[in-house]
Amino acid sequence: MEQESNLKHYIPDYRGTLPDRRLEVRAEKLSRQLSLKPSSSIRSLSKTPAEHKGNLRFLNNERVQEEALIKEASERVRQLVTDRHLLVVTDTCEVNMSGHKGRLKPNSGLGKSDKSETSHCFKVHPGMVLDAISLNPLGYSWIKIFHRNEQIPDRNERNYKKQPIEEKESYKWIEVAEKSKEVLSGAASVTFIEDREGDIL
Repeated sequence: MEQESNLKHYIPDYRGTLPDRRLEVRAEKLSRQLSLKPSSSIRSLSKTPAEHKGNLRFLNNERVQEEALIKEASERVRQLVTDRHLLVVTDTCEVNMSGHKGRLKPNSGLGKSDKSETSHCFKVHPGMVLDAISLNPLGYSWIKIFHRNEQIPDRNERNYKKQPIEEKESYKWIEVAEKSKEVLSGAASVTFIEDREGDIL
């Protein structure tokens, strides 16, 4: 029997996931703002200068860990998958910050783009979960966020073919699949959909 969908499964709930309640409230508010204006900058979605400053403080807070936000999203999906047949679509996208080059600080967690040697982007490799029967999206089973080190040696210098798979960027396919299988263990079946880059084993 399929797990009944409920509105609560699509609304982030950060209670117990962040170090204090103020951060949890800020995370919930920022999530609501982003869902209403998903392509907006933090400045444009903030209604007041104080709210803008609060959102930036939250995003720069060292106590706010990416993995806590990712786990919150995956746990909501876990509640929806019992006895369902699922599709998990995975691929990598690049968030390009080249328009902010002049304002980017060193060690901002950014790296090389596929199309440039400059360090101004980060990459996101999510597992998007859909009900295989209805094709309705249910959320994300896992999300890997990473950047390509600007100083990384080329393939020949680091003897890429002999590197352990865990040290290669392509390990993202395995990592997200393994994490997703843990989250979706209650499903009737899970089928992963990847492009040919994902066929690495």
